[in-house]
Amino acid sequence: MKNEYQPKEAIIKKAMKETDDINTYWISFLNKKDQEDFWFEPGQFVQVGVPKLGEAPISISSSPHIESHFEITVREAGRVTKALAKMKKGDKVFIRGPFGKGWPKPQLDDHLVLVAGGIGLPAVKPLLDDFCHGYLQVKSLQTFYGTTHFDKLVCMRYFDLWRKETEVHITLDNQDPRWKADVGLITELIKKAKIYKDSKVFIIGPPVMYKFVIAEFLKKGVPEKNIFMSLERKMSCGVGVCQHCACGDKYTCKDGPVFRYDRVKDIPDII
Repeated sequence: MKNEYQPKEAIIKKAMKETDDINTYWISFLNKKDQEDFWFEPGQFVQVGVPKLGEAPISISSSPHIESHFEITVREAGRVTKALAKMKKGDKVFIRGPFGKGWPKPQLDDHLVLVAGGIGLPAVKPLLDDFCHGYLQVKSLQTFYGTTHFDKLVCMRYFDLWRKETEVHITLDNQDPRWKADVGLITELIKKAKIYKDSKVFIIGPPVMYKFVIAEFLKKGVPEKNIFMSLERKMSCGVGVCQHCACGDKYTCKDGPVFRYDRVKDIPDII
């Protein structure tokens, strides 16, 4: 029986800087069988532990079909993530998980729409990667990504591939001479786009973004039951013990982090 409290030793195989305070890590378990047995669904998260400092819940940002490692993209925010920022190839971390309920599995006849703000993009990156490599088959895939400044863009090395394989819209809140594409709020991109009324919409980003983005999709006729949102920012222990992630009668770590909008919209402060 799996012990969800037991951390497993892992090693950083590669560390890459995304922005001044965001880094991506390739992580592999030291025990070969642990790596072989590790499987997750896009949208799930792991608890990443640093000895003597504690753990932090981080969404997995790579495809589950990669066998040699998994990836996490981390912003420096607390003592654990700041310690991770100083780590390099060969350093050891401890992993528990995966935990939570991820994005619902897309179907062949789905029109799928991904909406990400800021550091949220890595949490939908597994779906984009799987689509580009043939593991995810849907009728259509649209992606909307927005962040504040050019220097806050993440996953830039994948933009050309994603744009080649699917419909991708990216915007910055603020003008920058290095940026030749859209400038403005992500809601403006959605307003201008053709959205199928039966689309499945997956949303992740800063809390302030949610109600405005959801409102735009409702205006376009997308039903509430087709809108899913990740509340990963509310996560803490990952196993429903600390209760810090409680929202009404829901625990973000156990019942989410992905929730169907119509089932949680009336919970106070859910977004």
